[in-house]
Amino acid sequence: NSTINYLSDAIISVFPNPTASYINIVVKENDLKGKSQITLFDASGRVAYNGEHNTTDAVRINVSALMNGKFFVSKNISVVR
Repeated sequence: NSTINYLSDAIISVFPNPTASYINIVVKENDLKGKSQITLFDASGRVAYNGEHNTTDAVRINVSALMNGKFFVSKNISVVR
């Protein structure tokens, strides 16, 4: 059983946009902070980056090696209650 939630940028910020070197991902909602899998997809849906991060603080990802274009960010978290 899986649930997909779409989050507003009030909860997660990705900046700067556009960029040529790094993106920063900041999670503002405490329930969403912690160990996360962050994936960047290109416009055709191919994985351009995949990494595990601790989103307690801002995550900085080097994107300088990626081709120019639009990318989509996916953040998967595991919440144990």
